[in-house]
Amino acid sequence: MSPVAMAVVSSAAFLLILGLIFRRISIASKSNSVSEQWWQEFTPERYAAMGRLLSKDDLVFLRSLPGFKPGMDRRLRARRIAIFSAYLQEMRRDFSQLHSVGQALLISGQFSPGLQNDLFRMRLQFLRSWWMVRAELVLYRAGIGEVETAGLVEAFRGTAQLFMPQPALAPSAA
Repeated sequence: MSPVAMAVVSSAAFLLILGLIFRRISIASKSNSVSEQWWQEFTPERYAAMGRLLSKDDLVFLRSLPGFKPGMDRRLRARRIAIFSAYLQEMRRDFSQLHSVGQALLISGQFSPGLQNDLFRMRLQFLRSWWMVRAELVLYRAGIGEVETAGLVEAFRGTAQLFMPQPALAPSAA
């Protein structure tokens, strides 16, 4: 390959990489904006169903039905994996928005000094759990093992509880 062609290919690759980085940064900055509507509709409980979505119980039930045909279970499994993956992406977006709320509270000085440590700890716990679930999902797609979501949902719920109003305790009867 001639030096001119090498320079053109290298320049094109460099520009492509810069474009991808710019796109990634612009998408990330847009996704972290928290709207009032999102905040009012937000509940960590919407992710509780993730654990049941990939349960083997439904596949066992499907196989026991009289009209079952080979391949039906693979289609159901593929659809559920797609739905589960969408849940994972949505959960990560919601977590980023929650983290943005925490950062805004830190900047405004409206929360305790320990919030920064809590945010860091919760972010590590969430990301570790999120990547673990992603790895388990890859194995699940291959028909190996199951996906355990309890740790991920709990890490998400713990982060949400940092900012959600706590219910008032009822006065005890003395």
